[in-house]
Amino acid sequence: PDGTQILFDSTRPPGGNPDIFVSDRQGEVWEMIWSDEVDPRRDTRALWSPDGRWIAWQHQFTPVTQFRGTRVGIGLAEKGEDGQWHADVQPDTAAVALPVAWSPGESGLLFTRIIGGPGRLPHAAFYLMNPDSRVSRPRFDLPGGLTIARQRHGGRLGDWALVPGDVPLPPPTPRPL
Repeated sequence: PDGTQILFDSTRPPGGNPDIFVSDRQGEVWEMIWSDEVDPRRDTRALWSPDGRWIAWQHQFTPVTQFRGTRVGIGLAEKGEDGQWHADVQPDTAAVALPVAWSPGESGLLFTRIIGGPGRLPHAAFYLMNPDSRVSRPRFDLPGGLTIARQRHGGRLGDWALVPGDVPLPPPTPRPL
């Protein structure tokens, strides 16, 4: 937020799964915010709060090799008075929870839960979370019949969208071999 640091996810060292880092603008000093060590889990879509006090990201609780029953939640890190980042994850076992954006004025983190199940069309419910208390207030719902359109490799907020189920989507982009 002050222009002196960059927030990103990286597979450093090469071959690993994405973890969350902050770096100086020159990329010389990297500070790891969150890592799953050797676990095959993915941490992506990092978002910095407007005041620079909080970082939120998408945390995958299930291994990236597990395609059915994937569980995704929100990671949160707060910059403490000691200057260190203190990170935790917010499990959401009832749905896929995805951070969307920080609201203006530091009033909270907007996130969505994608809820579906056998015989049910998926729907998206949007919530505003106060990061200090972890209390979430419902904001609005998008009715069932949604499609989550995304690229093969996530990482940026623009890689996915919620699309009404009756809107035709273009065919997926072929993956490079």
